[in-house]
Amino acid sequence: MISDDELLAALLVSVVLYYRVFFAVVRMRAEIGELRGVNVDEVAEYYLKGRAASTITAYGPAYKKVAEHGEKVGCSVFCWGPGEAASMVMNMAKLGTSENCIKTVCAVVNLVFEVMGRSSPTQDSFFSKVKAATIKEANEGIKIKSDRQFIEVKHMKIMVEKLYKDDVEPARKRFLVMQLFLFFGGKRFSDIRDVKVENVVKQDEVFVNKSKTDQEGRGACFSISGKKVGKVCVPDIVQWYKESLELSDGDFLFPRFRGSSGRTVPIKSISVSYTVALEQLKVECRRLGLPIFGLHAGRIGMATAAARGGVHRSVIKDAGGWKSDAVDSYIKVDNAGVQVSSLLLSRF
Repeated sequence: MISDDELLAALLVSVVLYYRVFFAVVRMRAEIGELRGVNVDEVAEYYLKGRAASTITAYGPAYKKVAEHGEKVGCSVFCWGPGEAASMVMNMAKLGTSENCIKTVCAVVNLVFEVMGRSSPTQDSFFSKVKAATIKEANEGIKIKSDRQFIEVKHMKIMVEKLYKDDVEPARKRFLVMQLFLFFGGKRFSDIRDVKVENVVKQDEVFVNKSKTDQEGRGACFSISGKKVGKVCVPDIVQWYKESLELSDGDFLFPRFRGSSGRTVPIKSISVSYTVALEQLKVECRRLGLPIFGLHAGRIGMATAAARGGVHRSVIKDAGGWKSDAVDSYIKVDNAGVQVSSLLLSRF
């Protein structure tokens, strides 16, 4: 009989081998008679069709979280009931884990129980109610916090001062350039995620002529000034970043990373995921002593700073690529009531 520890060890191997290991576990279970009648090839075909390759890399950290919670509660995931699964979700929410990450971890639990041919505790009505309430509460907290916290010029200055150095890790360099694009370019994460090196033209400004929402470059391009302030110049930082990571034209500008021979190297053919980018933002905020921001904080910061600096609303709207009046909700005004009442009192 294969022990729970042996199965869990198999599930916690490299993400690159995720599918291979998953089907190996199914086959082992079938061979020892625990999954009688299971056609492993049919199961493999089902999972390969049903799960996009872009989700695979999120499963490695998710398996780790499941294993850690199992150790904490003293119960292997293979023996979990709705209570153990619910407590895991509640603990993750308390730590500020994103909703996407929580869903991925729940999917991992589902996979484990599907391998065993048993009903997953995440399908229980009690667990579903706890999960829904937990995510709702977490989202409300995030919404309140995001309304108050947005990136400002002073925050970007700290990021550049601390991270624009040759001895900084590759992932932190990626983080810096990404934040420059989100803040100075006023972009969404989805706008820049799939931009390739060849789409970024360095002149006296950074000019991006292609984005996820405009694959043919017909109008969603954007530019960032090449103005130099002291030793800081955005085009120079982008060039430094490309050279230090040895990125070529066909590579994604913001690639994923993997460990290789004790160092971190980019997987140039795969772009970074939203979940990884968000988690790194939270980590960097803590390391740099900044408020905990969301990935929209740079976009909000750009609109707010520009408005406070006297930039016309239509210019802000065009710079950030807004297609509607939603731009107004991104501009945060300090003491709006005081400003309005002061104006009225001056005419009293």
